[in-house]
Amino acid sequence: MKKICHNNFHPVLILSAHTIALGVVRALASKSIPIYLVSYDKKDMAYKSKFIKGFFFLPHPEHNSEEFVSGLLNIGEKIGRAVIFPADDSTLVTLSNNLDVLKSHFIIPTPDWSTVKKIINKDVTYSIAESIDVPIPKTLLLDNSLPLSLDHLKNFKFPCLIKPVQSHTYYEAFQQKMAVVKNLEELEFNFNECKKANIDVTMQEIIEGEISCGLNFNSLFYNGRIRQGFTAYKVRMTDNGYGIPVVVRSQEIINELWDYSEKLLKEIGYEGYSCIEYKFDESDGLYKLLEVNGRYNRSSLLSVKSGINFPWIEYNYLINKKNFVHKEYRKNVYYIDEFKDLQVNINKLLKGKQNLFSFLKPYFSEHIFAISSIIDIKPLFKHYLDGFKMMFGDKKLKGSK
Repeated sequence: MKKICHNNFHPVLILSAHTIALGVVRALASKSIPIYLVSYDKKDMAYKSKFIKGFFFLPHPEHNSEEFVSGLLNIGEKIGRAVIFPADDSTLVTLSNNLDVLKSHFIIPTPDWSTVKKIINKDVTYSIAESIDVPIPKTLLLDNSLPLSLDHLKNFKFPCLIKPVQSHTYYEAFQQKMAVVKNLEELEFNFNECKKANIDVTMQEIIEGEISCGLNFNSLFYNGRIRQGFTAYKVRMTDNGYGIPVVVRSQEIINELWDYSEKLLKEIGYEGYSCIEYKFDESDGLYKLLEVNGRYNRSSLLSVKSGINFPWIEYNYLINKKNFVHKEYRKNVYYIDEFKDLQVNINKLLKGKQNLFSFLKPYFSEHIFAISSIIDIKPLFKHYLDGFKMMFGDKKLKGSK
């Protein structure tokens, strides 16, 4: 097969092609790097970006992992030795499980499964964190081979959370990140639904505090140290604060989060980019670990807009062995997932439950949108089109993953 010529640049191959992938594409757009995407979902829109050189549609990376890996090898033959960035957990899992096959064809910063499973499986993450004194919420793994008993409730009070061991499998099944349960009946119902779907879950206490008590700590960790850090506060979220962040604001580095994150990543043995989520617990004054994401996150364009281009820094390190130089960044810059933000808040605005000034403030401050871009408009049109199709009952789109 004839390879595509890319001058002096190694291409980048981004796995998945939705919001996260679009952020990585736009982060690298000005660097003259040939960018390719792999999509496995008909709702994807990043492949419509004018900044990509090409895209490939492959089967679901976990449902059809052999075909997905075979497809990647074929892509490698065509585009040459590319840097691979996974942009969701399904591709991260499959990539980490097949490094032995793929590493001879690609440059892959992702660690192998023996490391990645420690961040994909939250029960393992929490166990490691607890062993090195990184604070965590009170959490109990539920054995889905056994019925619930009152022993499970001894150290918990309602409301509490049913939280998946693996976020992406739970989200694929239920279209939410977790469930808030207010009583034993709701707990049993949610637990049994997860059993039917063969999804392992935990019970977890709810950390009291406003949405703004939630933080992201993004970093590049290599050779035993965090080389670049970035902190962002969550401003608005879906599902009453238990879903996806839709507005996030850049803030000063918090030294505790830097120290916790460096200690945790070192203990796990993880290298590369990560987004670690914490929440400040107002009851005891501690920042508590929620989860570790071992790939670029939804709001990764926020750091780029603020002055830290993580994908470019990591690419430069992998390809050019360029030394890390820690950079400062602008504070109080906003990331806005414009469609989800409006979707979540329109009823609150109409009913007077959301202050109009506070809602509009991010839009009149320095900001970057998740999808909308004057210079890259086609992903926006694709997103609109898919929304209309789903509204009128397109089953192929609704079940595309």
